[in-house]
Amino acid sequence: MLSWAANRLTEAGIENARCEAEYIFAAGKEISRNQVLAKLSRPVDILSEELFRKNIEKRGQRIPFGYIFNRANFMGYDLKVTGDTLIPRPETEILVEEAAKYLKSKEGNLKVLDIGTGSGNIAIAIAKFTSAQITATDISARALKVASENSGMQNADVRIEFIQSNLYKSLTADYLNYFDLIISNPPYVNLKEYAKIQPEVKKEPKNALVASGKGLGVIKKILTGAGNFLKERGIIFMEIGYNQRKDVEKFITEKVKFTEIEFIKDYEKIDRILKLTL
Repeated sequence: MLSWAANRLTEAGIENARCEAEYIFAAGKEISRNQVLAKLSRPVDILSEELFRKNIEKRGQRIPFGYIFNRANFMGYDLKVTGDTLIPRPETEILVEEAAKYLKSKEGNLKVLDIGTGSGNIAIAIAKFTSAQITATDISARALKVASENSGMQNADVRIEFIQSNLYKSLTADYLNYFDLIISNPPYVNLKEYAKIQPEVKKEPKNALVASGKGLGVIKKILTGAGNFLKERGIIFMEIGYNQRKDVEKFITEKVKFTEIEFIKDYEKIDRILKLTL
């Protein structure tokens, strides 16, 4: 059965097809891949085989693993993901780690704004790793529903407030100069890059991936509006595209009042996280 699946996935252009087939079978049975490998000579019951073949066909259509099972792991927490939310990436864990490190170094009742929360992964992780109160926004009501479900499952809902908003637009006057930190993994892929992107990624919500103006449109709006909502010496942590440091730095220098700027590298040694103190 696994050999059939590996051939089907290979035909679909998927690398490491046998390995993926093993993980898909394991996820369907809710066991580990090692348990699958330990039982290769065992017969498979009909219901398990039907489910497995159905899931392999989905993967053969280049549907991401996370959407097949509607779940993903982020920083050790299992989260629900759907076609209305991005699937969390490892690079975003660096974003959260850096923000959490900063928040732990500060005292008081700290307030965080998470812009474009999606599945709620960033807000939930910050709630778990720090004592901060988080306001999480997203333009999509469906994404916010998923995020709210995730925060409840992870017992983080007491510390997270969800607001449907296009960036800052729905934030009332109560939030002016309110936050100690703004964090975001905004859309930053440009249209040319999107045209060449993997088929799996194109199954994710386009408006959470693609931005205008060389992929900088949303980044610029977040940066220019942040001063209205951050306290004095407030800080921004934001994920950016692999080739955007130069353009982001130029924009900040020309258009944003700030005191300190730093770029943090990802696992591939690419400048991936902007840390900006206003």
